[in-house]
Formats: sequence, C-alpha cells, structure tokens
Amino acid sequence: MYRVIDTRTERPVGKPYKSASRARARRDKLDLQHGAIRYRVEAVPA
Repeated sequence: MYRVIDTRTERPVGKPYKSASRARARRDKLDLQHGAIRYRVEAVPA
C-alpha cells in the first residue's frame, strides 16, 4: 500500500493506493495543480 503525503502538513491526502504507479500519478496531478513539488509517495508498512 502507498500513500500520498502533503510535505507541508505531513498528513496523507486521500486514500491509500495498492500500486506505486497509481500513487505516483496522483502525486504528479496534485503537484501540477499546486504549481510546485509539494507531495510525496511513501510505502505503508504492512
């Protein structure tokens, strides 16, 4: 499982994703909307 994390608040954005590629796509979309690199993807320990 992977989560998209807001680097300013350190809180997860949205629901966890099963694949890293889906989480990265969401991160990229949010970064484009924000106009800067603000989000990161991290793995959730099982």
